[in-house]
Amino acid sequence: MQHPLAEVALLERMAADGSDGFPLLLREDFAGSGALSQAWAMSDPDRQAMAVDHHAPTVRWGAAYRAHPDIHRVIGDVLETPGPRVDIVASLNFSAMVWRRRPEMLCYFRAARKRLRPGGVFILDFFGGPGAKRLGEQTRRIEADTEHDLPAFTYRWCQHAFDEATARIDCRVYFDLPGQPPSPRPAFRYDWRLWTAPELVDLAQEARFDRVELWSVGVEKAPQGAPVGPPTPRYRPRPKLPATDDFVAYCVARKAEG
Repeated sequence: MQHPLAEVALLERMAADGSDGFPLLLREDFAGSGALSQAWAMSDPDRQAMAVDHHAPTVRWGAAYRAHPDIHRVIGDVLETPGPRVDIVASLNFSAMVWRRRPEMLCYFRAARKRLRPGGVFILDFFGGPGAKRLGEQTRRIEADTEHDLPAFTYRWCQHAFDEATARIDCRVYFDLPGQPPSPRPAFRYDWRLWTAPELVDLAQEARFDRVELWSVGVEKAPQGAPVGPPTPRYRPRPKLPATDDFVAYCVARKAEG
């Protein structure tokens, strides 16, 4: 469900206009196994990452499976876990949507700002659009990974319930193995709030971030002289989010250098 190497490249682009120079220190909140922290630490010998998550078994599994001397893993609440000031605080995989009330989310934005160096950037992803509220299921077949001895399986994403009064959404993930009936029990279940772009921008501004951007995907034209081919989607800051059936976007909140 993650593409850590692509995420590292995207974080670098998002931080380029914020941190003073090449970003070195990452704090990954809601880190789980720390896959992003692993990719970050391996991307440059001078980089370090702090991976914070409250679920001890997952953190310990990640430490055993993804051991790296420049990853500092912490079992704890992201609101209460201190640490050094960093260039980037990242809350990806829609994890911050676990905060379902505005005071809680505002508290998290303020905590993230406090943990940034001057010039640092807080990056949070979210999704939305009419399709995000629509109940249903999407499936995708994942081919076998012989390098890691993992079999092929079918990934199912289920939007099980949505409450318009509270914007709470119940999402579930299932993994089905070949030759076996569909799994009746989800591997993961998420009880989230669908936060809107204006709500997140308002929260960032109230938390005293100095500049807030919304990054979304768009179709970019190839540079002049490049080989002719289909346009490639690319995330970049957008003054407006297109009215699509569903979307994934990032709230990028910057702390001033001074």
